[in-house]
Amino acid sequence: MTNATNSEGTAGMVKVVTIEAEGLGECNLSYFKKSSVTDEGVQIFGICVEMQKNGDKNTETAETEMITESESLVDEMIATLAANTVTPCCLCEIVEDMIT
Repeated sequence: MTNATNSEGTAGMVKVVTIEAEGLGECNLSYFKKSSVTDEGVQIFGICVEMQKNGDKNTETAETEMITESESLVDEMIATLAANTVTPCCLCEIVEDMIT
């Protein structure tokens, strides 16, 4: 398993789902919670998803901007994204729909 870091702060791995992707075979989707602290000292959160084909070191990754101060909201969103096996290619659009 991987642990993710990003330029805004450390991310925590929350959920891993294995899927059978057409044309790719078995893949792991890893959903991460990103966090950062603003200049005002407020902790904010975002989401990252990484897709890795089993046995392949190359990954496809997408991440949202920091979207909320609510860690519990991001945890709920990650659970929903994982349950619906949302892939990196559509992460941002799906999250935008979820928050508007």
